[in-house]
Amino acid sequence: MVATSFTRDPVEKFISYYFYCRMRPETGPWHPSKTLNLGQFLDAMLNDPEFSRLPLDVSQEAFIRGSQPSQSLESLVQQDFGAYHLFPTERFDDALICLEKLYPEDFCDCSYGARSNKSKKDQEVTPVDIGKIEQLPWIAKDRALHAFAHSQIDVLISKIFPDEVNLSDAREDFAERCHRRQEVKAQQHSKQSLSQRLRSAARIIIKG
Repeated sequence: MVATSFTRDPVEKFISYYFYCRMRPETGPWHPSKTLNLGQFLDAMLNDPEFSRLPLDVSQEAFIRGSQPSQSLESLVQQDFGAYHLFPTERFDDALICLEKLYPEDFCDCSYGARSNKSKKDQEVTPVDIGKIEQLPWIAKDRALHAFAHSQIDVLISKIFPDEVNLSDAREDFAERCHRRQEVKAQQHSKQSLSQRLRSAARIIIKG
C-alpha cells in the first residue's frame, strides 16, 4: 500500500480557504467569512473565544498525524503498512514525477491537462493580515510540517535521479506530456463549442 499526502504553506492555505468560503455561492449569508472582511475575521479568531471559526482552524499537522499526535514526523513516513510520502503542493509536478519513477505500474502517467486551485479575492491581503495569520496557534506546527515535506521530496529526488541532468530531462518530458493533454483538451472544447453553435444555428433556422 502506498499513501500520499500534500501539505501547503499554512498562511497561503488559510487565505485560500477564507476566500473559498467567502466567494462560493453555496456559503450561507450568515457565515462569518461573508459578514467579516479578512482583518475582522482574524481579529475575531485571535480575541474572541466564542467566535465560530468552523473548519478554518483545522491544522494540517493534526489531520496527518490523526490518532497518533505524539508521533514524530520522521516515524510518520516509515509506516509498517507500506510507503507513505508527504509532498509540498508547491512542487506538485516533481511529486508526480517521483511517483511515476517509484511506482511505474500504479502511476504510469500522472500528466494532466489543467490544474487550477486559486480562490477569487474581493479584497487585498495586507502585511498586517499576514502578521495576524502568523499568530494563529497551529501555524508554527504546520510550517514545520511543510518544511519537512520539502526535505522529504529532496531526499526522494536525490535517490531517484543521479544528477541534475536526469532530473531536468524528466521535468521536460513531464511538461511535454502535460502540454499534449492541454492541446487535446483545447481541441475537444473547440469541437464542443462548434457543435453547440451549429445546434443553435439549426434551431434559429427551424424557428425562422
